[in-house]
Amino acid sequence: MSARPSRSSPPARWPTRSPPTIPRSVDPAEQARWYAEGGAAGISVLTDPDHFDGSLANLREAGAAGRPLLMKDFLVDERQIQAAEAWGASAVLAIARLPREGYTDYTLKQACQDAHDRGLEILAEVVTADELEQALAAGADAIGVNVRDLDTLAIDPERTRHLLADRQLPVPALHLSDVETRADVEQAVADGAHGALVGTSLMEAEDPTQRLRALRGGHPS
Repeated sequence: MSARPSRSSPPARWPTRSPPTIPRSVDPAEQARWYAEGGAAGISVLTDPDHFDGSLANLREAGAAGRPLLMKDFLVDERQIQAAEAWGASAVLAIARLPREGYTDYTLKQACQDAHDRGLEILAEVVTADELEQALAAGADAIGVNVRDLDTLAIDPERTRHLLADRQLPVPALHLSDVETRADVEQAVADGAHGALVGTSLMEAEDPTQRLRALRGGHPS
């Protein structure tokens, strides 16, 4: 899902590549309802305006579906945590790479503390074992293993297995990116994930509800 925040842009040094734009208009409330009917446990809403044409207003619209909302943005400032609470999010995405590589001095630990103070949770996006350990130490409520390289957009299909296999994490772990089929979901679970965050596959579907049901193991009617 896509939306737009009224805040400052992501850091200027952030990679400028982004996934292709979905070639159709999106009604956030309707899209969220379709996902809820398909059995989504939660709904991720993109709120970055520059890379994903996002909007915080759409975050609130998506809330009408009655599912927990993840505010998905480039988290670089406490004010975004405040906005997430104000606009109805239950959790906020924090990309572990941002403070590690100097894109912001807003640490993952501080983000977790600020979110928890407001009754929100943090999904920490990681791509390396070091980032995973940092996220756990910071107090992240869930881990998201992104198999997509944020610079090149290339996919590493082994990343989830490399980071999660044979580990008992104290928090849930999600597989992020490159989920197209039920087999992809089953592989992610076999690799150690508790679930998957699905984006493009659902956005491109003619019937998102049926696509989601199929991904969850049902059969499209």
